[in-house]
Amino acid sequence: MKKVLVIIVSMVYLATYSAVANAYYLSGKVWTSTASAKTPYAFTGNYPSSLVSAASSGNLAWDSLSGSSLNTGSLTYTPSSNIYANAAFKLSYQNVKTLTGMDVPGATFAIAGSNTASVYLNSTWTWGTSFDQTNKKAVARTVLTHEFGHAHGLDHPALGGPMTTAEIASVMNATYSVKNTPNSVDIAGIAAMC
Repeated sequence: MKKVLVIIVSMVYLATYSAVANAYYLSGKVWTSTASAKTPYAFTGNYPSSLVSAASSGNLAWDSLSGSSLNTGSLTYTPSSNIYANAAFKLSYQNVKTLTGMDVPGATFAIAGSNTASVYLNSTWTWGTSFDQTNKKAVARTVLTHEFGHAHGLDHPALGGPMTTAEIASVMNATYSVKNTPNSVDIAGIAAMC
């Protein structure tokens, strides 16, 4: 129940946040150690091979950013359900609405200091090179870069007040636009934690 609360609160933008150097994050880094690679695992029976590249690229977007010691790894695509079940960092392809009650393209369950994270790509959406929210179409690389940002401990920039141009363009600002690379706000957030 605690994990569900974290994601639902985050997804509706009501999470408590801390601001450090214009970077926003939920409750701190997920990983207790940033030195060893944070390699996501996907189970071949659950995650489509056509989206493996987007997952690897989305996670690697957070690797070794300026001022950060975070070390990410490429996706490990495994046919072993046992290896997948025991992985600390998992990627799954399933109906996100059944998990969160919201029909969004992705979701993440991560608790600060737990050393674990679960990233979900919505199996009821289609994937292409542009966003069309009405028809539930999204860009997998953008969604996964954003969700892996959550997995590493970042939250959305706070809503309720004016945002800077950089905050608006941030990968962690949940908008339906193509944003595949962390910008200065995202990088400052990771650097503040790692």
